[in-house]
Amino acid sequence: ERIRQRIHEQTGIEPDAVLVACSHSHCSPYGSDAGKAISAQRGYVASLIEQVAEAVVAANERAAQATVRVGLGECGIGVQRRVVNADGVAEMGRDDAGSVDRSLGVAQLVSAEGRVLATIVNFACHPAILAPRFRTASAEWPGEMRRVVEAATGGLCIFLQGATGDINPDHDWNDEDEAVCLSL
Repeated sequence: ERIRQRIHEQTGIEPDAVLVACSHSHCSPYGSDAGKAISAQRGYVASLIEQVAEAVVAANERAAQATVRVGLGECGIGVQRRVVNADGVAEMGRDDAGSVDRSLGVAQLVSAEGRVLATIVNFACHPAILAPRFRTASAEWPGEMRRVVEAATGGLCIFLQGATGDINPDHDWNDEDEAVCLSL
């Protein structure tokens, strides 16, 4: 509500016309300042509200007609992370026969001159590359995916996290992969 209100104050866009979509990383700051939040958390949330509002102001000022291209593909990096044991209890693990959404949705906004303005990627897989021992904020694999897409297209890349449920990346992550995630 505070993001919507701040956007309204700066642009005049009605709060009910603003959709806020969030994704998460297993090593992201906690996005709430309610309850027993520490001062750093409250500062992060205040900064987040302002940064989102500033991004909407900038986008609103540069609004232009664009063509939307859409596509649907598949990506095989996800694996079901819940395994039901003999007692019927679900545990963390790997279930190769488990339910996984492999669909990869892409929408791209292209200017009248043919320049890619933005690519929106929707995929269902937890950003859970980094082990719990890491206490550094990171954009995880979606941050690296965004970097690669932006370099290839010249436009922004927006990640919309799909219904990740119990889907984790299926990869034997090594130190190099962890270093990339920590640098994002």
